[in-house]
Amino acid sequence: MAIALVVLGEIAALAYSSSPFRMRTRDFQLSCYDAGNRLKTHRGATLASIGAGPFPEHGVGWEAGYKAAFFGGRRIIAATDDLPSPEMTGAVLADLAKAAPDSIIVWGSGSNPRYVSFVQSLAHEYHAASSEEISDPVLGVVGTILFINKLKAVNSSSTEFGSQPVSPEQLTR
Repeated sequence: MAIALVVLGEIAALAYSSSPFRMRTRDFQLSCYDAGNRLKTHRGATLASIGAGPFPEHGVGWEAGYKAAFFGGRRIIAATDDLPSPEMTGAVLADLAKAAPDSIIVWGSGSNPRYVSFVQSLAHEYHAASSEEISDPVLGVVGTILFINKLKAVNSSSTEFGSQPVSPEQLTR
């Protein structure tokens, strides 16, 4: 009887989805690693994260922006796990302008109208910014990163920064 219970317990442990014996066949954080690697290739220190990652049931939902920031060596200065509605887009853009992050991650897919609308609004607001897509090997594109060019105009002698001219040497300190 005791042997039967042990064998039955082992079979149940192998089949149970939370069992420590079950092998994971997929790393659900690959999109966070991809975002972190993309962040590392650009200058900057701060990040805003908008929306939720593609796998909330596996710890890559609202946490995705924080994980990408960690992997990319950035500091999160603004985050929300909801994509803004068209009525709230203006308020979110104003908040982003006040926070002034170096990069903005928007999590979502092209099938989500809020994602598409918000990414278009960001592209219009930050027309000098460059962008890269975040991908997952199974789902494809799961987000976009905007890298914001904080220097609006640079010429050979000086740049207007506020009301005082600043030389290019001062900008690199």
